[in-house]
Amino acid sequence: MGIISGEWLNFANLWLNSKVPTANTFSIWLICFFFYGIGEEIGWVLGLIFGSLLLGWLVKQSDWNLWPETLWHGTFNFFTAGDKKSKMAPAIMSSILMVFVIWVGIKYGSNLERANY
Repeated sequence: MGIISGEWLNFANLWLNSKVPTANTFSIWLICFFFYGIGEEIGWVLGLIFGSLLLGWLVKQSDWNLWPETLWHGTFNFFTAGDKKSKMAPAIMSSILMVFVIWVGIKYGSNLERANY
């Protein structure tokens, strides 16, 4: 990067992070590991699982038509991706989505069957 940009990495500042209230390298790594590594990755894995269950259910309910999923996904992004939204909006929307998917599973779970290809 230094050859391309002309700016060399200052290793003394490598671990400094304005989001973490400490300058101790191990503490910064530990905080990043728990909140970004474990917390964020588990949140993504769970969000993706529940999102794919919802989209799969919508596909099946719409007789394999993709428009309901497209409309839902665009609407979800509208409420969660804007610059002026609350920082909690994506987490709240994802939590609502997970509760809804659980409700769908409880209500319709016995009627959901695997597709035969």
